Order: sequence, then C-alpha cells, then structure tokens
Amino acid sequence: MDSSRASSAASTILFDSDLPSPDITFDSAAAVFDRLYHPGFTDDALVVGHVSPDDFQALEAERDARGRKCRFFFLREAEMVIVTIPTGPHEQLHISFTINLNRAMSRMGVENEWEWMAAEMYSASSGSAGEGDASGGPASVRTVIDWPTLVIESGYTQTIQSLRAKARWWFAASGHRIKVVLLVKMHLSQSSVQVEKWTEPAPTGRPGATTTRRSVQTGQAAWQPVRRQVLEVLWTGATPIRAVPREDRANPALYRVNGGPLTLGFAELFLRAPVGGEHDFVLTDLELQHIAARAWKRL
Repeated sequence: MDSSRASSAASTILFDSDLPSPDITFDSAAAVFDRLYHPGFTDDALVVGHVSPDDFQALEAERDARGRKCRFFFLREAEMVIVTIPTGPHEQLHISFTINLNRAMSRMGVENEWEWMAAEMYSASSGSAGEGDASGGPASVRTVIDWPTLVIESGYTQTIQSLRAKARWWFAASGHRIKVVLLVKMHLSQSSVQVEKWTEPAPTGRPGATTTRRSVQTGQAAWQPVRRQVLEVLWTGATPIRAVPREDRANPALYRVNGGPLTLGFAELFLRAPVGGEHDFVLTDLELQHIAARAWKRL
C-alpha cells in the first residue's frame, strides 16, 4: 500500500444500505485467488467479507506473486474487500468515458492541463484503500493534493451497491478533494447502461468534523454525496441482447438515451473558474450511444 497517498480525512462514511453482500468469507488469500481464476468464474467483481487489515495485506502479496490482474477496494470499517476483475465490457465502459472526455478537453484546448491517473492505489487514514477504474485531475495541483478530482467506476456483474459504496469512500477518504464520481453500470436483464453522477454539496455542519456511521445517525456534521444526474442508455433491438450479432450490438443507432446529455462541471474538475471560451463539459446523447455500443459489443 502506498503510504504517500494516505489522507488526513476522518473515517469513511458507510451506510448499511450502500454495502453489497459478500460473495465469500475470507479464509485465505490463496483461496480467494483460486475462486477468481476458476475457469467457471466470469464475473467482473468478487466481494470478500470478514477481511482484517492483515488479511488485506495477504491479498496484496498474493496478487503481486501471481501478477496484477485485479483491483482492490478495502473497506476496513465493513471488513470487506471488493475485488474488480478487468473484463472486456468492464474496461470498455470507463475507457470510453475517458476518451470522450479527453476529446472534449482537446476541443477546448485544456487537455494539457489535465492528467489521467488510471487505477492507482489511494489510502485513507482509517487503513482502508481503493483503486479506481479511472481517475484524473488538474496537473497543476496534482503534486499538491495528490488526489484526482474525478473518479470513474464501472461495473458489469458488479452491483450498483458496490459502486455506490466506492463512491462514498472516494469522497470521504480524499478529505473531499474528489469532486465528481461517475458510476457506469451495465444491466444485462434490461439491456441497458446506467450512468450516475455523484458530487458533494457544502457541509451542513462544522468543517473537518469526524464523520462516522454513528455521527451520521445522530445528526452530527457530515458531508453527504448527492446523485446529481442519472441516465440510461437503452438497447432497442432484438432481445436477448447476447443473442444479437456483435456487429448489430455495435450500432449506436440501436440505443436510446434517457436523461442525457451528461454534464460535468469545469470548475469541479479543474478547480478553477472557466475563462474565455471554456465551459462545462457535455457528453452528448450520440457519444453516450457509442459508449454503450462499444461495451455491449465486448460482451
């Protein structure tokens, strides 16, 4: 774990409703990886329960010994690790968002002010730690705050509860330096892609107050992430979508967007007000259709 990324933030905020149910209980690091690499395991996530800090270190050591092919999210307060496996659909979701956002920055002439950080490990003072699917922030302040302003988390079989638990962790663990978390979730049963944009409002209580599950329940000061936007990209072709030829799944015209376009605030991402012709970033319905088409093609 990279201690240089340790945050001075207080304990991570967790709500029971945010937490996914464990798929397995920790027995040994080897047993977890045997499950991950079993030929019949095709999911993009595995939730491991009853994980202590020592157990998490054992998982990291086992991953290093076998070669890095997964990402860890250790929620120490919940004694849980969410393991992400980078499958084709999973990776395509967040990669497509970074590509489209980078294009928008290039059109505005600010791409050189931005730095993508990919799946780096970040640690909280509580001992929890997380690796995002993709992240980025303004290069000019990167060496000062050492946290991104934007994080993208994607999921195929990974549940929306897992993604939301990660979003809450990012805001709290970073000391609220992270400004936007995008959650991108594929739903096989609905043949859709769900996108949620989460941000944080100003705190309602004393800045810097310790924030724990108990303090939230008793009404003490807390930063509360807010879902600012939710949209769906729906497949309109024949179902089930997995039975449709890939070339048809790759056709963006066969997807419909509800709730678009997606807007990301310039000031939230770059930590400064826009000047000149700069403005908020907008991912159009057509761009979102292409993102969904690329992901479903990889199924």
